[in-house]
Amino acid sequence: MPNSAGYVPPSLLVAGIAEQLGQTVDNSWDGAHGRLLRCARDYFSSVTPDDKYDTKTLQLADAIARLDGNERLKRSEVLECTGFSEDQIALQLKVRDCVKKMKSGHKLKNIAQQASMPEKELMLLIERTVGAI
Repeated sequence: MPNSAGYVPPSLLVAGIAEQLGQTVDNSWDGAHGRLLRCARDYFSSVTPDDKYDTKTLQLADAIARLDGNERLKRSEVLECTGFSEDQIALQLKVRDCVKKMKSGHKLKNIAQQASMPEKELMLLIERTVGAI
């Protein structure tokens, strides 16, 4: 196991162990916490990790590498690699810009005016897109 890396298939056993680990109070290796970790260790030592990536992940990694190398991608390539529509990408960029402004100290009222939407709607959009900030 220490010489392997990758992903293991989802398992009810691991999900159950993770759930129980979240509920244990005593993190002692000699208690329930330790027994759960030993069960997980035994399971992981019996499965072979999968280090293969699906086609979509490989395409995205290739696109990131190409962009990192300052190569311009065609619009259709970006849409295909991300799986987002043009509207979704525009929304992500708009939300990203608003969050950057909020974190740099701009007032919500001014950000909402620049985004042409009410403050409440902007906050709901940000929370739905990136979670609470």
